[in-house]
Amino acid sequence: MQYGPVVNSQKQTVVIIIIFLLLKLLIHLPFNGRYGYHADELLYVAMAEQLAWGYKEGPPFISFITWVWVQLEGDSLWALRLFPTLCGAALVGLTGLMVRLLGGGSFAVLIACIAILLDPSFLATGYMMQPVVFDQLGWALCSFFLIRFVKRGNTNDLFYLGVTAGLGMMNKFSIALYLCCLLAALFTGAGRKLTAREMLYIVIPGIVIVFPHLIWQVDNDFPFVTQLGELNTYYWSKTDYSTLMQQMLFSHGASGVVCGVGLVFLLFSTSLRPYRFIGISFLLLQLVFLCLQAKTYYSFGAFPVLYAAGAICTAELLKKWKRPLVSAAFFVMIILSGVLAMPAVVPVLRLNHTIAWLDIMRKHTGITGPLKWDDGTTGQVPQYFAQMLGWEKLAKETVLVYRSLPESKRASTVVLTDNYQQAGAISFFGKDQVPATASIRPSFFSIEDVNEEPEYTIIVASRPRNESSTPGLLSCQRIHYPNAEVNGSVIYLIRHRKAAIAYQSPD
Repeated sequence: MQYGPVVNSQKQTVVIIIIFLLLKLLIHLPFNGRYGYHADELLYVAMAEQLAWGYKEGPPFISFITWVWVQLEGDSLWALRLFPTLCGAALVGLTGLMVRLLGGGSFAVLIACIAILLDPSFLATGYMMQPVVFDQLGWALCSFFLIRFVKRGNTNDLFYLGVTAGLGMMNKFSIALYLCCLLAALFTGAGRKLTAREMLYIVIPGIVIVFPHLIWQVDNDFPFVTQLGELNTYYWSKTDYSTLMQQMLFSHGASGVVCGVGLVFLLFSTSLRPYRFIGISFLLLQLVFLCLQAKTYYSFGAFPVLYAAGAICTAELLKKWKRPLVSAAFFVMIILSGVLAMPAVVPVLRLNHTIAWLDIMRKHTGITGPLKWDDGTTGQVPQYFAQMLGWEKLAKETVLVYRSLPESKRASTVVLTDNYQQAGAISFFGKDQVPATASIRPSFFSIEDVNEEPEYTIIVASRPRNESSTPGLLSCQRIHYPNAEVNGSVIYLIRHRKAAIAYQSPD
C-alpha cells in the first residue's frame, strides 16, 4: 500500500533528501570550529598516531578514520569534524530512503527528514569525531538492508548487512547487540525467518572483517572485558531506571512523537506486518539497555527506522484529516522544538550567548535535563560543551610547570593525570614540549609506559588533594576555567616517584 502523494514521487523524494542533506550541513559546518576539541576527540587523535588492531578503549575503526582524515585535511577542529558531519547528513538521507522502502510517499519522506534533522539527540551527536555517529549510521544501515531483504529476498542485502555489521563491530561492539535483537525478533516469527544458508551471508563477512580485532583481543587478554568494568567504575554515570526512562522518552524533543507513532505502527499495522520484527527488536533492545543501566544514546541508532515508519503513519493521518491547521501545528511543533533546543546541543551561539539562552529556557520552562552532569550536579552548560573547554589552558600550564624544572632534571620527569581526557589534552597541545603523558586510571595512556625511575613527577588532578599528606610536594597550580570540566583541576609537582605511585585521585 502506498501512502501520501505519488505524483513524481521518486523525483520529489530525491529533491527532498538533497534539501535536507544541505540543511544538515548548514546547521553544523559554520559552527564546527567553535568552543574547542572535545576530550574524546583528543583521545582519538592520540590513538591515530599509534595505529593498531585494537586499543584498551575499543576497536580501531575510529582511530583509523581519524588518521586518514588528519592525513587528508589536517588536525584543525573544523577539518576533524567534517567527516562525522557528512555521516550525520547521510543518516538523515538514509532515513528518507527507508521511508520509501517501507512504502511511504514524498510527504512521509518530508516528515521523516525534518523530524530526525531537528531531533536534539541527533543534532548533539552528528558532528564530533566520536564513534557514536558512525555507530548510528551503521545501525541504520543494518535496518535498511534487513528490511530490503525481507521486501525483495535478494541475498546480496544480507551480504551488505554482514559487511556493515563487521565494520560496525570494528567501531563499537554494541552493533552486534542490535543485530542480535533484530535476528531474534525475526526468529520469533515476527517476520521472514532466515535459513542457515542465508545466515552465512551475514556471519561470514562480519567475522572476516572483525577477525583481526578479535585476534588482538585474544593476544591482549581481552581488555574489552576489563574495560567494561573500569568504565562502569570511573566514567559511566549511575543513573536510576526512572531517569533512564525519562531520558529515553524526552531526549528527542517533539520529534520523539514521530518515533512513538512509528513504534506503534510497526507493532500493530497490518500494512507493515512483514517488518513487525523491527518494533519487537526495539523493545527488546531497550529492555537490555535498561537492565544494564547503559547511557541512553547507545541505542539512538535504532531510532531512524522508527522515524521512517512514524512518518508514514503521520502522513496518512494528516492526509485523512485534511485539516491544514493540524498539519501546520504539527510542523511548527517539530521546528520550534528543534530550533529552541539547538543552542543546547550545537555550538551555534558564542559561549556567553549559549549560557544566557539556556538560563532563559531554564527559568521559563523549568527544563534542566541538558544541564545535568554525570556527577549529579547542574552546570551552566551541558557537560559535552564543558568537555570542549579549557584543555589548551591545562596543557599550557602543565608545560610551564615542566619548564620550571632545571633542564638537567627534565629527562627524569614523568607526567601523570587522573584520566584520559587530561592526558589527551596534554599530549595534543603539549606535543614535543613535555614527556609522554600517562593516565593513572586505565586508558590508552597507560601508566606502564612512563619512566620507571623518575626523580620528578607532575600530577594533574581533577580535584585538590590533601597537600599536607603529599610527600615531596614542591608546587601546585590550580586551573581556573569557568564552565569547563577541567575547572578546579590542580597541577602538582612532586619529587620522588614513590609519591606519585601512591597517589589516588579523589572519588
